[in-house]
Amino acid sequence: MNQQYFFKKCPACGYTVAKMIFDAGTKPLATIVWAESESEAKEVQSFKQEYIQCLNCAHVWNYLYDWEHVPYSYKSNKMYNNGSQWKKHIDYLKKWLFDKIPSKPVVVDIGCGDASFLTSMAKDYQSKGKFIGFDPSGDVDPKQKGIIFNRSLFLPLEDTAKYKPDLIVMRHVIEHLTAPSSFLHSLAWGASQYEKPTYLYCEVPCIDRVFKTGRLADFYYEHPSQFTTSSFTRMLNSAGNVIDIMHAYDGEIICGLVELNPSLEQTKISKNADCFCHSTSTSIHNIKQELKDLISQKKPIAIWGGTGKCASFMHHYHISCDDIPLVIDSDKRKWGTFVPGIGQEIRSPSFLMKNPIHTLIVPTQWRTQDILIEANSMGLDFKLVLIEHEGRLIDFMTQKHPYDKSKL
Repeated sequence: MNQQYFFKKCPACGYTVAKMIFDAGTKPLATIVWAESESEAKEVQSFKQEYIQCLNCAHVWNYLYDWEHVPYSYKSNKMYNNGSQWKKHIDYLKKWLFDKIPSKPVVVDIGCGDASFLTSMAKDYQSKGKFIGFDPSGDVDPKQKGIIFNRSLFLPLEDTAKYKPDLIVMRHVIEHLTAPSSFLHSLAWGASQYEKPTYLYCEVPCIDRVFKTGRLADFYYEHPSQFTTSSFTRMLNSAGNVIDIMHAYDGEIICGLVELNPSLEQTKISKNADCFCHSTSTSIHNIKQELKDLISQKKPIAIWGGTGKCASFMHHYHISCDDIPLVIDSDKRKWGTFVPGIGQEIRSPSFLMKNPIHTLIVPTQWRTQDILIEANSMGLDFKLVLIEHEGRLIDFMTQKHPYDKSKL
């Protein structure tokens, strides 16, 4: 029994432990080449395929897949769309989607191929609205009317905000992507930039039956991701509000419609990130000016701590050896070494016994109490102890902050 674990990030849910389910060996490309001679067909490149399964959502993927190995930029991924049952699926799909979008929709089809589905939608809507296809290797009739075709990759954050679609269609596309869930998350954030609902319709092969029948034909290089019902459902749930998930074409296809949007918690984090990002420039300006004023007073200053966060503090506020030459550290292993990126020699606290200072700056605010207890035990006294807090330098002893000083 194979007990080999793989610590690889699942493309569908992000879990990081998987198990081998099929070592397919080294095999040629299977669908994207379209060789025009026997010799060309026999010379098709081969690549290693090792399929592992996520132990969280049951997703299956070839972790050795490399997008650069597949010639999408100049070879189309041709799909046969004329089977009678397949046509019934397409007709049902269009009717199902029509109920969810406005009468003059903006529809974006990512990986549209020959654009037959997008063209069919445009005809049904009598070209009322905009129908836009993206495919770097799309085999689209240049005389085709009713749609706009872009022979390029769709950029999920930028293009979603640019076109503001009512519906994004991804049919038999995400199984070709290296990071499908990341792509969907980017679509959701793109859609969050404007005030109207945007729906995503996804359709992929479903491999649930593979495990019941043991068939292996589903596994080929151009399909790095193999979706189970579980992994597909988890992925769509991470991109917004799932409207519906269903199986089609005798269970071989799984389809889902989701209203793209980040969760309330994600939106809150995003707003907080914006606020913090804005505050950083304000903090740097304020504290640099406060340090400049402090240094201009010509009173002896020391910084307690010479590496890590303390060095980072000096980097952020552009403190030089000339500005504050004296750096102290409690850790004797650092004495005699120098502050990385700046160059002050890191000295023992005992140095302050013969070289007293007026102001102590402590970048590691949560250690300030311990540092002052240590300094007090040596008979050291400081007129001012400053820490960084809410974009300012404040007095640790007299001003309000969240750090403990109860033992002083």
